[in-house]
Amino acid sequence: MGANKAVFLDRDGTIVTGIENLRSTDELRFINGAQEALGILAGAGYLLVLVSNQGGVGLGVFSMEDLEGMDARLREMVSALGLELAGTYYCTDKPESDCSCRKPEPALALAAADDLDIDLPSSWVIGDKTSDVMLGRNIGCHAALVLTGKAGNDGRFDVEPDLIGADLLDCARAIAGRVGARSE
Repeated sequence: MGANKAVFLDRDGTIVTGIENLRSTDELRFINGAQEALGILAGAGYLLVLVSNQGGVGLGVFSMEDLEGMDARLREMVSALGLELAGTYYCTDKPESDCSCRKPEPALALAAADDLDIDLPSSWVIGDKTSDVMLGRNIGCHAALVLTGKAGNDGRFDVEPDLIGADLLDCARAIAGRVGARSE
């Protein structure tokens, strides 16, 4: 059992606007309320860990350098809030790939749990797709679905989340409330 609790966060449609195949740092924008949500989650003692499928690399839509630039920019945006991403983990394989790291498969989240000494049963996965909810089930975490981005309408998995929120802020408030943390 790990020492840290974490929130495994999807990127597009959950933290930042869900532009299809986002490839430019100029397009990277927080969804309204995401900044406050990250602060609430961190304030409640959760490590913030990004786990995202970025199949555009495998498809040749954007390069690994483009993804690295977006990751650096997102880290800067989070740092400007006085927060940090404890880790970022990306699957860059094509969507149709049969790999162990593409959500909902557990490899990336399990690597993060190992790297960051995360206690999975006290942690959460938050995202806008059923694959995010399924990832939570696959690694033994709680799972929350946000109604931004795809809003769970991807139709890939028949799975129920533990929590549904209008957006990341709604979920953060509910999760922090469950652990007795206060938010302003």
